[in-house]
Amino acid sequence: MINLSQSLTLAWVVSVSAVSLFVGNRAQALTFITFNDRATWQAAVGAATSFEDFNSFLSDTSFANSSLAAGDLTLVNDGAAQDTLVDVDPFVAGASPGIDGTPLVNSTALAAGESIEVVLPGSFSAFGFDAFNYDGNSDALDVFVGSDLVASFPDSSTPEFIGFIATDGSFDTVEFLSNTNFTFNAFDNVEWGNAVAATTPEPGTILGLIGLGLSGIVAHKRK
Repeated sequence: MINLSQSLTLAWVVSVSAVSLFVGNRAQALTFITFNDRATWQAAVGAATSFEDFNSFLSDTSFANSSLAAGDLTLVNDGAAQDTLVDVDPFVAGASPGIDGTPLVNSTALAAGESIEVVLPGSFSAFGFDAFNYDGNSDALDVFVGSDLVASFPDSSTPEFIGFIATDGSFDTVEFLSNTNFTFNAFDNVEWGNAVAATTPEPGTILGLIGLGLSGIVAHKRK
């Protein structure tokens, strides 16, 4: 559970070694670091990111049981009984005042097992968004990457940020999955990119460098 009362610099590691993430035809287990503050997440990414705020939508636009292009993203719904849409103010009943007063992605009643997928324009290692679970029914929306449960956002009276970075791989789709019937949730201000990872020489490389150094010392002494 992400708790806004926690320190803004809080980050924790979620290990998912027992499950698989499918990127193309390759399966791998990933490890994630999750964040509850956008500035801290951006600093950890350490590189330029892309951003979608859905503000180009001027009216409510449904993608129930279909897909919808939103800038560089594609939103996909897997057959919700009720509407999933890009929601423009005035928002669907219950979602007011929204996240920041601008258009957002809204699920008005996802049943258990139904989802919204966000398909990225390639493979990336970092993803973040503002979330709002506004119905007050003690439910939660789970965030999956492949088979990996990365985060979950429960009922909240105010929006919250959720971000994560895969430390050992990349992904091209993020799924928002309902774990109970009739979850009313919204998200906005989606940001993604590739985190700058510190590179550590392989052990073999380190031994090789040491060997070269010793060889140089020996050659110098022989002179």
